[in-house]
Amino acid sequence: MPAGLGGGGAVYLALETVMGTYVDPSTAGGVWVPIISEELNYTETKYYSPQIRQQTIVSDVQQSYYHVEGNITMEVDVNYMPYFLYASRHLINKTGAAAPFAYTFGPGSQGSATGGSGLNARTMSLTVIRNGIGFGYAGCVVNNWEFTVDNGVLRAVMGILGISEATPAALGTPTWLQPSLFETDYDNMKNNVTRAIKFESVKGGATWALATEGFRIIIRRSSFETYVVGLAGMGDLIMARVTGRNIGLVGADAYTIECKSPVAIT
Repeated sequence: MPAGLGGGGAVYLALETVMGTYVDPSTAGGVWVPIISEELNYTETKYYSPQIRQQTIVSDVQQSYYHVEGNITMEVDVNYMPYFLYASRHLINKTGAAAPFAYTFGPGSQGSATGGSGLNARTMSLTVIRNGIGFGYAGCVVNNWEFTVDNGVLRAVMGILGISEATPAALGTPTWLQPSLFETDYDNMKNNVTRAIKFESVKGGATWALATEGFRIIIRRSSFETYVVGLAGMGDLIMARVTGRNIGLVGADAYTIECKSPVAIT
């Protein structure tokens, strides 16, 4: 068994200026991200030649398609969410001359990240330190999101796809910020004629406009597919589980993900 424990690991994220060009932790501008778990791996398909040549074994092997894939699970924290949302297929809007900045991410139809700087979707370089060894992944994007509530705290599971694997030249020294987690309140789940569902959690102010930190998801048109409620156990709260499907909307974004954060992405 390995000598290290998962708690000794770390994940470094840097937005790439050139898609697929790996940025290791020794380069300034990235951030160390506290996570719950990760399952990133490099996957390669090989071609084994099935030539018939009087033998019952493949005769050659060649490299075929390859990619990076896996999930990252983390608690929703406004110090880090904007980076992952920049690496999603979203249209981006940023307001504010100083912290807190208000980021709004709406659905986009662009086929790939453009890189560079400004309000452009980007790719990420991710470095995972496992047992003191650095594993680098370049050209990464978030291709799906799953938000859940765990004991009242909002969590996100992000599906990651990447282009290639890389070896970090240096691992740098991890540094960490004080956590800024968001509790959930069912009173914040609202229905009206213009918004099917809204989740909103703020800090530093009673409203979104006054808050210094905040995270909210607005789904303007959604169709519920299942609604399940049951009795779990004598001492358990009665809870409901709802699944739904987001539906397109004419004249407005079907959904937006908004983050009020001290992070300044340029």
